[in-house]
Amino acid sequence: MMHKAAIILILTCALLSCNTEQDAEPGSSDTFIKLFGGANLDEPQKILLTSDGGYLILATTEIDSVESVFFKIKLIKTDKFGDQEWQRTYPEAGELSYKGRSVIPYNDGYLVIGDRINPENEDSDVEEETSLLVLAINPMGEQTGNTANITLPGGSLEGHGIVRTTSGELAVVGRMDSDTTSNNIFISRLDATDLAVLDDCGAQYAANNVQLVKSFFERDDGSLAFAGSIGNGSNGQVFVLPDCQASVLAGPNLVPGATVNYTTNQMTGTRSGFAVVGTTNQNNNLDMFFARLTSLGVQTSLIIFDDLGAADDEGLAITSTADGGFVIGGLTEVNTSNEADLIIRKLDFTGQVQWTRIYGDLNEEEVRFIAQTPDGGYAVLGKIEFGGIDNIILLKTDPQGNIN
Repeated sequence: MMHKAAIILILTCALLSCNTEQDAEPGSSDTFIKLFGGANLDEPQKILLTSDGGYLILATTEIDSVESVFFKIKLIKTDKFGDQEWQRTYPEAGELSYKGRSVIPYNDGYLVIGDRINPENEDSDVEEETSLLVLAINPMGEQTGNTANITLPGGSLEGHGIVRTTSGELAVVGRMDSDTTSNNIFISRLDATDLAVLDDCGAQYAANNVQLVKSFFERDDGSLAFAGSIGNGSNGQVFVLPDCQASVLAGPNLVPGATVNYTTNQMTGTRSGFAVVGTTNQNNNLDMFFARLTSLGVQTSLIIFDDLGAADDEGLAITSTADGGFVIGGLTEVNTSNEADLIIRKLDFTGQVQWTRIYGDLNEEEVRFIAQTPDGGYAVLGKIEFGGIDNIILLKTDPQGNIN
């Protein structure tokens, strides 16, 4: 964790920056801002609320050695005040690379999905190989014996999403890159006991060149759903997979026939379908947008937030709230230094803004994941650039988005 003086400096600046849009009212006593990191680059991915009231943070750490660059999965467990209880990296030693993209509760511990990257063999023609990786972690962060490592002959396979289904199995989704097939999406099911791949479910799909797979979950009817951005990220799509035997995987573009970009970043389920957050350049600068979609992924409403003028804003995270609304987050460059700040917006069920909060300082910050806490507040996981190094920032707000 960073030095205390640095934390106080960032916290003070973060609170002052709220005045760039609207004054923040005093928050409750259980709000906080915490920083985590060190000399390596951290890419925060997801946060879980733990059964003891604390938080589990997933990140990928990039480590530059003298001879190479490699990656490790990082887990940080905090108490309910955001104070670190333990931190683990996987693998613990060596230059084998692991990347983490999502984490879910699993028995008494956790499951992490991501990549295992085997380095190139300089003594042979074997190139770097990426395979889908699932790690089982116990409550203290120790890796158990259960591991899934799914390879793609002649190509690479990245692990992007994992859910535990109502049938008790695990479903995983990954992105493929292969010279032998046009398919680029991989979906399979795993045995929840030993993480073995189940033979009755394993499929590959061509899905309009999806580059990013995010927000993978199971719907009430048992179907699997995820969002992605196609081509160069110019238009988002939502995909629904009824079962593992479906022969075609397809979904409508977020804005059919659009000549500007609508990049979908995260998705959440609603009673009638989905809600997504993303970024568009419709107004000749970057703006955050919110869209509602039917259960088949067809857009029914689209709201673009251009209330901050010509400043660039990006929508990166979304969560449903207990009152039927949503909280969305991302980054904004509304401050005079043109550095990105954290921004979160509370929306009602129609997508109308109820409040907006901005937190930041002279460094760059952005939201990566949001979760509503049992007290009605929000845990906001983000990335902060500090001294040229990307580190992790965790904010706990009250129900109105305020921090004490």
